[in-house]
Amino acid sequence: MNNEILFLCHVVWVSGLAFACRKRSSEVQTLLMVLYGVLGNVMVLKQMVLFGLEVTTADVYAVGVILILNYIREAYDDHAVHKAMLLSFTALTILALSAWFQIAYTGLEGDSLNQAYDHIMSPFPRIVVVSAVVYLAVQYLDNILFSWMKRKCGAQYLIPRIVLSLVLSQWLDTILFTFGALHGIASSIWHIVLFSGLIKTICSLLVVANAAIGHKFLEDRHV
Repeated sequence: MNNEILFLCHVVWVSGLAFACRKRSSEVQTLLMVLYGVLGNVMVLKQMVLFGLEVTTADVYAVGVILILNYIREAYDDHAVHKAMLLSFTALTILALSAWFQIAYTGLEGDSLNQAYDHIMSPFPRIVVVSAVVYLAVQYLDNILFSWMKRKCGAQYLIPRIVLSLVLSQWLDTILFTFGALHGIASSIWHIVLFSGLIKTICSLLVVANAAIGHKFLEDRHV
């Protein structure tokens, strides 16, 4: 089975599980979001050729995080959204500390698994710290941008404002994380930026389209 088919199956599985949990409590959805966030940071070190680009295998989990966060945003208040983001940040902090302690131990001489741990986990503290900092910074800037557009436009152009805010934040997140965390590790930084940015943009547009259709359907039912 080639990478493209595997990737599409992976997207269906991750997004399908997120969709299946959308009616569950915010705690259940937050747990899945945290798990996807941790998996995305763990899996980001493996690279592959996909649609002619040299990319990582972790973008699927970023899609899952975006979907779940928007499902929580749709059904619950800002407190639930902020709680989910804080728990994700906490989980990444624990992952970074765990990786640091793991590679700080002096392993048994000749233990091949110790060498494997050192090789795989040594980039984790840097990757996870950059991921967490970029995530919080981008979310903060996204809130500032959305509030500014709301002051300028009032209640008008809601969908275009959401699309612009999401797309800009996802591209900024991709660029900052890729250069901050994967510089010197990835084979092709720009391939990863292009592919990851496109994947997140498509996902964001689908989320907005789904929300717009849902709101329209509810409005028509109440007419």
